[in-house]
Amino acid sequence: MALSDDEKAGLIGNLTANASSRAARAWQGVDLDAAGDDELIAFNEYRKMLDPAEKGVACSCGRKHVYNFDAGAWKESGTPKAAKLPATVQEFLANGGGSQEDKEAWQTAQNMARQRRNDVLERLTANMDEAKRTTFWDKHQNTKVEDLEEILDLMPKRSEEQRPAANYYGAQGAPPSGGIAANVQPLIPPVLEFTRKTG
Repeated sequence: MALSDDEKAGLIGNLTANASSRAARAWQGVDLDAAGDDELIAFNEYRKMLDPAEKGVACSCGRKHVYNFDAGAWKESGTPKAAKLPATVQEFLANGGGSQEDKEAWQTAQNMARQRRNDVLERLTANMDEAKRTTFWDKHQNTKVEDLEEILDLMPKRSEEQRPAANYYGAQGAPPSGGIAANVQPLIPPVLEFTRKTG
């Protein structure tokens, strides 16, 4: 790979600036201006590879890890952060906690809760037009399902006594089981009488 003059100057600048690093041992005594392109690229890659170990790596635990080349081991500095417990079961599972069975049980519970919410919303919006229904669903997506069930319990229910009774021609449907609906007079079929006409 041939480097442009600017790229070559940039690499030489990086290597010169890091002459005191551990990686600089690789190009110590080398005339960088006379070095080939592949050689400069290799020196720079080696520098980038050793940089994190030499300068230290900030860890999510709150400490800084620096590699001690003389001892051949990592050295930690700083105080570790207090372990943060997951706020929710979902966060716990997302961070790798729990077994596969735990994850499946949680998913099943989530599906059941979603189905329960949808059932209540369906019943609450059964008699609404599509626009009102959509607005209601959007508005109550985060409402506690217990609160939605309380609203549902407050809605008037159609009891057996409120069902429409059949009229003589059956236009209103069948009466409730057990006879004619309460407060509705039974319909008496007409009786035709035939008498001889006199006169």
